[in-house]
Amino acid sequence: MALLTALSRDLDAGEAASIALALEISADLILFVEADRLFRFQDLFCRAAEALEDRRAAASWLGRASPRFSDLAPLEYASTEPGYQELLQVIECIADDSFG
Repeated sequence: MALLTALSRDLDAGEAASIALALEISADLILFVEADRLFRFQDLFCRAAEALEDRRAAASWLGRASPRFSDLAPLEYASTEPGYQELLQVIECIADDSFG
């Protein structure tokens, strides 16, 4: 906020208020994105632990880079919605013993 105060010395009240609002919206958006990412990671871990029947194996698998996921760890790969959806399908195949 000190940065905003320093910047606002050269801004009128409307401009300063607009910047403050934009910063608040940005902070809320970051919190939403991080909460969504946390939900994804928790969901993937629970599903992988169930499919592999071992929580430690799931944690290890989700954290280990793999050529299957462009040399990323599955959790990194799942940081986007398409990656998350693809990983859900892979875990479903593991659970069904149809992963190849």
